[in-house]
Amino acid sequence: VIIDEASMVDLKTFADLGRALVCPGRDTQMCMVGDEHQLPPIDRGEVFRCAIGAMRGRPAFQELTKCYRVSSAPLFDVYTAVRAGELGPLSFMMSTSREPAPPPIAYVKASGGYFVDATIHDIDLMCWIAGERPVEVFASGSCLTDPAIGELGDYDTTMTTLKMPSGCLVHINNSRRCAYGFDQRIEAFGEAGMLQTSNQRDEDLIRWGAQATKAHAPLKHFFLERYDASFSHALDEFYNAITEGRAPSCTVRDGRDALAIALACQEACKSGALVKLDWI
Repeated sequence: VIIDEASMVDLKTFADLGRALVCPGRDTQMCMVGDEHQLPPIDRGEVFRCAIGAMRGRPAFQELTKCYRVSSAPLFDVYTAVRAGELGPLSFMMSTSREPAPPPIAYVKASGGYFVDATIHDIDLMCWIAGERPVEVFASGSCLTDPAIGELGDYDTTMTTLKMPSGCLVHINNSRRCAYGFDQRIEAFGEAGMLQTSNQRDEDLIRWGAQATKAHAPLKHFFLERYDASFSHALDEFYNAITEGRAPSCTVRDGRDALAIALACQEACKSGALVKLDWI
């Protein structure tokens, strides 16, 4: 039995669990996983902290000292490098986001439109990395995947251009169809160089053989698999902001701005005209 986030288990819960696991004729082993520096239990008894004190130094005790989630977060690495000035002034930024298949039409009806449902995430990401919000937007869209989406007046294939106050141009392309999986990549190009992220796979092995060369495993299926670590990182940031008494790195204003930009893109796509944003 594996107990995750074991630091949050109180004494009563642990005692109940222990009694449930004790069964004649059953060889049950328990593995506790957690961080003694994270959330303590709400009720009495810090079982995990006591267990660490008793087990440290024994063969059954293993302590991890490197956070692989943060060290392998390429989007955060791009953000850090851009904000540190590694690329110098930015010229272009590009975001590709192509979903493996369109959602049910009932979802599309309630989604608010493709720009608000999907492009908004790319907008939020590009503004976060660049550290600025666009002054002009232009977008164009087509319906190439599911005619039912087009009948609702929506799109399944779009291209969006944002112009930042610095002059940096941002290109975003979105599709609700991608035969080879969930295709998500970004690129930042500046005076001093370029940064790119690659797609993520469940397996990084590359195969060479008589039938194929440099063959990769399929891409991760969709956003739940692709951004599993990101959800955990967001919770860590939320907790750290509270315990450190500071504002979180992403605020309500960021979400509101991303929605305003997405709606401007929707307007530009329907009108065929450039839309200027006057908040700068």
